[in-house]
Amino acid sequence: KGVSEGVIASTNEVLEVRELIKISVSYPDRVYRKEAFAELAKATGAQIVNTIGKTALLFKENPENPTVSKKL
Repeated sequence: KGVSEGVIASTNEVLEVRELIKISVSYPDRVYRKEAFAELAKATGAQIVNTIGKTALLFKENPENPTVSKKL
C-alpha cells in the first residue's frame, strides 16, 4: 500500500505545469485516503487545499511558470 514512485513523479510533473490539480483516490477507506493525500502532498512538496470525499486539491507554486499563483 501507499503511493507509488510513479504516481509521485507524475504528480510532480503536472504540478510544475499547472500548480493546482485535482486528484482522486478511489479506495473505500476514509483514513487510507486521507493518509494517501498527505503522503502525496509531502512527497511532492505540495499543499492540500481542500478534500471532499475521494477527491483532493493540491497546490504547489512554480515561481518560473506561475499559472495560478500569479492570479493570487
